[in-house]
Amino acid sequence: MDKMRLQTHSQASHEALLTGTIGGDSGWVVQKQEGSELVFARQQAASPALWFRVFKSIRAMSLTATFFPAMAVVLLNLAGGFTIDVWTLISAILAMLMLQIAVNVFNDVEDYLKLIDLPGSLGGSGVIQSGWLSVVQLKRLGWLAFVSASVLAIPALIKSPEYVLGCAAFAGLGVMGYSGKPFRFKYRALGDVFVFLLCGPILSIGVSIAATNAFDLSVIILGVFYGFIACGILNANNINDINVDSHSGARTLASVLGFTKARWLQSVYYAAALISLFCLAWMISAWLLLPCLALPLVYQHLSVLFQANYCDDVSLSAIRFDAAKLHMALSVLVCVSLIITL
Repeated sequence: MDKMRLQTHSQASHEALLTGTIGGDSGWVVQKQEGSELVFARQQAASPALWFRVFKSIRAMSLTATFFPAMAVVLLNLAGGFTIDVWTLISAILAMLMLQIAVNVFNDVEDYLKLIDLPGSLGGSGVIQSGWLSVVQLKRLGWLAFVSASVLAIPALIKSPEYVLGCAAFAGLGVMGYSGKPFRFKYRALGDVFVFLLCGPILSIGVSIAATNAFDLSVIILGVFYGFIACGILNANNINDINVDSHSGARTLASVLGFTKARWLQSVYYAAALISLFCLAWMISAWLLLPCLALPLVYQHLSVLFQANYCDDVSLSAIRFDAAKLHMALSVLVCVSLIITL
C-alpha cells in the first residue's frame, strides 16, 4: 500500500482530504495524524459498482429509524378513524427519508474531516475510508438529498403551511447544523437533543399533519417514544467513540458524561421510552404494551454495557448494532399492536 505524508494544514493535505487525490492519483485516504503530519494511504482494491457505493453511503438500513415511526403514526391515525391523504403522506415520508440520507452523508463527511472516522473505525458508512467516494462526491450526494427533500415537502407545505413550515425549518436546521458549520450540534453535546426531536415529536407531528392535517397528544407521545429509542442508538454509538471523540475535540453527551454515566443515560432512555408506551396504552389500548415483549432484549443490551470495564471494551464492538436492532424490534411490535387495534 502506497503511503504519503503531508503537512496537516497545507493546501496539498486539504486537497487530499476533500478529493482523495495526490499528485493526480485518486484513492488516497488519511490513515492517522502523527504530530504535524497527516499520513495518507492509497487504496489499491478496485471499487464496486457506483450503485453499491451510493447504497452503502446512505446507510440504507438506518432509514428504518425514520420509516417505522412514520408508519406507526399512520397506523395510529387509522386506529383513530382518520382519513389518510395518501399522496401527500407518501411525498412527506420520502422527504423525511431524504433528510435522513442528507444527515447520514454530511455526518460521514464531517467525521472524516475531523479525523474521527478513519480506516478501521466502527462509525460511518466507510465509503470514504475505503476510497470508494471522496468528500466532494459525498457532499454532492448530501445536497442532492436535501434539495430532493425540499421539493418532496411542498405538497404537505401547501396543505398545512402553519405547521409544516415550522417542522421543515427545524428539520432543515437539524440536517445542516447537526455536524456542519457553524452550529455543529453533534460536537457540542447537543446531538441527543436534535435526534430526539427530529426522530421523535417533530417527525410524528409532521407525518400526522401530512396524512390527516391534524395531530393530538397521542401522536406527540408516540413521537416521544421513538425519540428516546433513537437516542438509544446515538448514545450507543457515542459510547463506543468516547475516546476518539475526546481526542479529536468533539464533545458528545456521552464523552461529556464519561463511560459510567453514559451507561446510565442509556438506561434512562429506554426507561423513558417504556413510560411513554404505558401512557399510550392507557390512552388507546392495552395492546400498546405488546412491545414489552422486547424487554429481555433491552435487559441484555444494558447488561452488556454494564459488564464492560471501559468504552472500547471488545464486548461492546456490536453495541451500536444491538441498539439499532432494538429500535427495529420495538418499532415492529408497536406497528403490530396498532394494527390489532384497527
